[in-house]
Amino acid sequence: IEVLAVARLPDGATPQDAEVILGASFDAADQTIGLLDPGDGGLQGDRDVTELAMARLAADGRGFVTASRGLNTALRVAEAEGVAAGVLYRDLDAEGQDARVIRRFLDQAAFRARQQSGVILLARVRPDTISALTLWGTANRASQVELAPVSAVLMEQ
Repeated sequence: IEVLAVARLPDGATPQDAEVILGASFDAADQTIGLLDPGDGGLQGDRDVTELAMARLAADGRGFVTASRGLNTALRVAEAEGVAAGVLYRDLDAEGQDARVIRRFLDQAAFRARQQSGVILLARVRPDTISALTLWGTANRASQVELAPVSAVLMEQ
């Protein structure tokens, strides 16, 4: 099991605010392997904040995952800093999707993963999500791809 800290910074956060928030997050969960910017209240709004966060991730040896947004500035800064980084392909259950819809999303992600050598998915620990993952994992089409921790995809990119 791998855990990413979630980057939710208040609007107008300064680099100092980001340092305090990231420091507290990583202190509270020191085994996190990286930072997730889900695209709302994250790092994409201020380049100074983004650069500070990526320097921190590089120094700690952590990765970065972000939702695709605009020019993906945070992703470009992460790559420039040498941070293993990737873009979320899909959030499986952000809008309360049921197991049937989540399985369809998984099929789409598997198709894309075969084309791109991996995709990153985001999901919550919910009964419908767990059910969908279990059912999908036992289906024949699941044998065409391998579920892996996010670090496997980050290291591949």
